[in-house]
Amino acid sequence: RKLTNGQTLFNELKTFNKPIMLTEVNQAPDGPNGQLGMDEQKQNTFVGQMANWAYANKDVINGFIVMQLMDVTNTGRGYTDYYGLVNSIPVKTGSANANIGAPRPAYYTLKDIIAKDK
Repeated sequence: RKLTNGQTLFNELKTFNKPIMLTEVNQAPDGPNGQLGMDEQKQNTFVGQMANWAYANKDVINGFIVMQLMDVTNTGRGYTDYYGLVNSIPVKTGSANANIGAPRPAYYTLKDIIAKDK
């Protein structure tokens, strides 16, 4: 999108010569309040596109933080329950205690982008 002066927001932010960080980057889970869980392909595509864009602009983008590393297993019905790059397996239904599950595809995509500088 363009600002009223015709610039993109990104180009306008660059004029301040300050660090820019992208935080809480993620694809929204499906369903009202995310109750249907994360569409892993949508998450992988969105996180990958954003991370690649940030990497391509690393002269200006000083940080990239994905929301969140692991699912939050409070109830299985909240909109933040499925944002994880790694699935969580609740110890019992409705429990906040969980075991680490399998990484989602976006985990591997992000891992590959991070490894570009090694």
